[in-house]
Amino acid sequence: MPCEDCGGRRYNAQTLEVSTTKEHRRRDEMTIDQAAAFFSANPKIARPLSLLVDTGLGYLKLGQPESDFERGEANG
Repeated sequence: MPCEDCGGRRYNAQTLEVSTTKEHRRRDEMTIDQAAAFFSANPKIARPLSLLVDTGLGYLKLGQPESDFERGEANG
């Protein structure tokens, strides 16, 4: 049963209200590919995301629970 406050997104209300732009909010559930493109100008964020993209995991959503992973994704 999802949490009533976050709807299962696992973030508190303050985190869900953080906005990087008017169009993007934390709760938008970006994929790693989308986040890598969006944060490409910020090396501290872009570098770890690019490693995940290069590994072929760009389709995963930011904050996706491990329980949603396929067996191969979870076991690496």
